[in-house]
Amino acid sequence: MAKFSLTIDGGNTLVKYALFNSNDELIEKVDGAIESLVQKHNLTKLNTVCASVNVARARKELDGFKCYNVCDFFNNNKFLEMPVFYSETLGVDRLILAYLFFDNNRSSALVDSGTYTTVDLVNADGFQGGHILPGLGLLADSYSFGFNLDKHRPKEMELTKELLPKTSFNAMSSGLMHTFIDPIRSILDSIAFDNVYFTGGNGEKLHNELKNHQFQQSASILFDSDLIHKALLKFLKRVNE
Repeated sequence: MAKFSLTIDGGNTLVKYALFNSNDELIEKVDGAIESLVQKHNLTKLNTVCASVNVARARKELDGFKCYNVCDFFNNNKFLEMPVFYSETLGVDRLILAYLFFDNNRSSALVDSGTYTTVDLVNADGFQGGHILPGLGLLADSYSFGFNLDKHRPKEMELTKELLPKTSFNAMSSGLMHTFIDPIRSILDSIAFDNVYFTGGNGEKLHNELKNHQFQQSASILFDSDLIHKALLKFLKRVNE
């Protein structure tokens, strides 16, 4: 049995790693460079097994390590034991998040907000499908096309909402927040679920804005920054039995 489990989230912009011990306890997370993690814990191909949503992005430090790639287990509209009602174009990050919540006999809406924001539904019958929306950074980039707007363009950390803003900066900030949040609220209002989970780089921002919203079915509204790594760990335990 491996001493360590290493989960690798390729993502769209940055590779993120999480290291777990044999009791499935999180030891450490790192973004980008993995050299220090390998050296600090003396990770080798003999004591570590990996799971990845993008094995092509694994670093040379992991050459020779046993690594399971999520996409290798998705075929014929099924991912392991989970039915998938979506084409083969489904992103593996969306697929693995759905798998984390598939077998709990409840319906879960999953909102993963990074470069793009995805809103998906999984229930006891399998992955039901979902939406892909531009992420907050991409929406903010749209202001670079306006004459003189770019110099007033808000930074993502400065965003606020006002009823009737009085400056161009506040008008863009408030407009950006509405453009980011309102479509997601509308999608969630249109589907039935027991829980909604937010994750990703901007997941907490969305959670803070929507956690007090009264959805149609008294759902639990939760944020967890580590969902992708927890999902990969579940996958790893399943395929490395």
